[in-house]
Amino acid sequence: MEPAEVEFLAEKEQITIVPNFSENKLYLISGEFGPFNPSMQTRVPLWLAINLRQRQKCHIVPPDWLNVDYLTEKKSEEAAESFFTAMPSPNYMEVSSLVLNKSVGTAPSHGSLPPHSCAPLRPSERSDCSRRKFLQRLREI
Repeated sequence: MEPAEVEFLAEKEQITIVPNFSENKLYLISGEFGPFNPSMQTRVPLWLAINLRQRQKCHIVPPDWLNVDYLTEKKSEEAAESFFTAMPSPNYMEVSSLVLNKSVGTAPSHGSLPPHSCAPLRPSERSDCSRRKFLQRLREI
């Protein structure tokens, strides 16, 4: 699969937002979402959360696994294990990349990543490039 296809599939994952507007339920093909009340958390697909964030209509609440303590623990667990470690989400790379890149300036909550600690965790252009090269090599095999 192309990286864009993987990202498209990851955007269907549900994420929590805190809207700053009032609206009844949204009835979409993928389901019903809402109601949206200011300062009341609600779960929506990641693509909708990003769209609302870009229009400054909500704050994205990072997933529980996207905090410094959990990631540090997972990293040391992975180093200690001789086998693969279970990841927090099937699309953790795409979700974390989208959340960290699109939710700049959102209010951190419940031990989530403060803005100054997000920078080292954001994927760089270099890592994106190496990821693309890796996927191209896999396709060639």
